Amino acid sequence: VCIGALIAGVAGMLLSTTQSGYRKRLFLQVIGHRVSRKVKSSLARRPFGVSIRGEKREVTVMVFRITNGPDFLGEMRARDAIYLCNYLLSEVVEFVISRGGYLDEWGPDGLRFYFGLPLQDDSHAQSACRCAFELKSHVEKVRDECAEPSLEHLKHGISLVSGDMAIGLCGGGAFARFSAHGKETEIAQEICDVGANFGSSVLVAGNKIDALQNEMELRAVAFVDHVPERRPIEVYELVNVNKNADDGRAMYRDAFHKGVACFHEGDFASALENFEKAIPSSGIDRILEYYRNLAEEKIERGNE
Repeated sequence: VCIGALIAGVAGMLLSTTQSGYRKRLFLQVIGHRVSRKVKSSLARRPFGVSIRGEKREVTVMVFRITNGPDFLGEMRARDAIYLCNYLLSEVVEFVISRGGYLDEWGPDGLRFYFGLPLQDDSHAQSACRCAFELKSHVEKVRDECAEPSLEHLKHGISLVSGDMAIGLCGGGAFARFSAHGKETEIAQEICDVGANFGSSVLVAGNKIDALQNEMELRAVAFVDHVPERRPIEVYELVNVNKNADDGRAMYRDAFHKGVACFHEGDFASALENFEKAIPSSGIDRILEYYRNLAEEKIERGNE
């Protein structure tokens, strides 16, 4: 009996080791080029700092999408349209993974990344915000340096949403992928669609807003009704990654915030009044102009 138990124990240990080794090889294979070399080296040394079977973890999802793709690219030859999208998106991928992002999905007109995945990062929301803020300038630089003038007309949006999500190895075989599952992914896509009206801005939502507001400059710009019976999700624009309490624009930000709140309550006259107070003394505020024009249209229709 003792010998049988010993043999069973040894066999169990060997099987566990074999399964463990297989999971490690599969995990590193699945990660592939979705992360930077630095992250992959860290994972190779300690891959089981990540639960590939599944765990709940707080992460930040980033969505980058070409917002006018169907309208603009539909007028081009298929070869040129595919080339432009691939060129821009490949530049974005290289930039984001070099700053700790994990490439989860690459579509024809958009990308999805995660921060805090696969390696845990307590500052995932801050890391994602800094990356997204720098990405805006990088995309502008890519446009300026590109020999193809059509790239200048492509518009894009960036959204960030933080929250607790289920992460783990999804699928199997050649279709296996280490990913995350949660409502935050859908919300990020919805917010990115909303941002199509705001120009190339970075929009933020989720459970890290309070922490981010203590460090960075955010302003509320919209509400998203993700689930009709629940309270709408407030969406913020990332204005700057460095908070500056005395920049002389607090009055304009407060007026804009009141205007957005009135607009979504249906009080378009009060909204327009606040938007007028929020007009900056210099520069153009694309989001403010969008809301001002929309409020004026609502008032005109109401008077007809």
